[in-house]
Amino acid sequence: MEFLSSSLLASLIGLVFIYALLSILVSILVEWYNHRFKTRGKMLQAAVEQMLNDPLNLAYGQIFFGQPMVRNLANGENRRPPQYLAPDLFAEAVIDLFGDEGVPEVSLKRELVGDSPENQKLSFQAQTEPEDESEDPVRRFRLGVELMAESPLRQMLLAFHRKSGGDYLALRQLLMNWYQNQMDRVSGWYKTKQRGKLRWAALAVTLLLNVDSIFLFHTLRHDDQLRDKLTEQAIEAVAAYQELDSAEQKDPAQLGLISGLMERDSASEERPEPQQVLREIQAYREEMELPFGWSQRLPPLSWFPEYRAKYADDKWALLLGPYVHDHSFKFHWYSSLPLYLLGLALTVFALSFGAPFWFETLMKLTNLRQAGKKPRDTQPQ
Repeated sequence: MEFLSSSLLASLIGLVFIYALLSILVSILVEWYNHRFKTRGKMLQAAVEQMLNDPLNLAYGQIFFGQPMVRNLANGENRRPPQYLAPDLFAEAVIDLFGDEGVPEVSLKRELVGDSPENQKLSFQAQTEPEDESEDPVRRFRLGVELMAESPLRQMLLAFHRKSGGDYLALRQLLMNWYQNQMDRVSGWYKTKQRGKLRWAALAVTLLLNVDSIFLFHTLRHDDQLRDKLTEQAIEAVAAYQELDSAEQKDPAQLGLISGLMERDSASEERPEPQQVLREIQAYREEMELPFGWSQRLPPLSWFPEYRAKYADDKWALLLGPYVHDHSFKFHWYSSLPLYLLGLALTVFALSFGAPFWFETLMKLTNLRQAGKKPRDTQPQ
């Protein structure tokens, strides 16, 4: 139990807390990219078109997004496709789509009407199938599908109709199940693409802020004051995190708010701007004197002889002299440079997991630390 209350665990908590803060910027950067390039809506549209487009008939997927109930979901100002489509709406739109193909043709019957020859007029009367049959959406759906040329899509839709037994609700449920199964696969594709974007965003944040995980950890191991401050803030953030619901725990803006990184006004915005979050991280870094960023006091700039002499009495130089100053590009660069590059690589790898992962990890570490505290001796002297 001694390890659980050691400075090593506190250093890990501080490091994970910094990862959590930087991962908020990574997640917001990815969300900004998705919104800017309409990736969610485009992937949803591509998935539905893949389901409905039929090379042997028509591009029903494209026609689907022209349906009034679907078209109203899109953002007409910037031509943004809908980012979400409810299964019941999909099913009803598909029934209407193919039902429109099954609307019976109207024939006109001409006849003379009037009580006398001089008052007779030519009248046109539409002849269609009986109203109760032509207005049945399930029957119209079947007629529309039967008019299609033979294709896998036609066979599947006819199978849905047969299984439904002509019942509207049963047909609707079958189409909803089809859509949900497809969306489960799309969700997997989307997450795979998200992981790639998170890696690129993590690389950008790591290089932009010069975050060396090895240097961070060594600093926390030696700087008791910084370690204690970060640990205290991490415990407060975890307490606030546990009060959030499951949706809020995945929202980068809410995570930034509970961690003290973002102001309430910024977090309440529909989509926080990455530039604003970056400025708040830089302000937090300066306030806490966190050991990352492009500074002459920090590696790799501190390795140059002119900066090594200028900041010889700096706090970090006194704490971590062998790594910060003694190893320069002139002397022993072959030992410091690989460590520095490894530290950057570790940061990219860590930040690519996203903010929710690190808040969950932080919660486990803080619980472990609190569980490992020794009870006070209450025995009378």
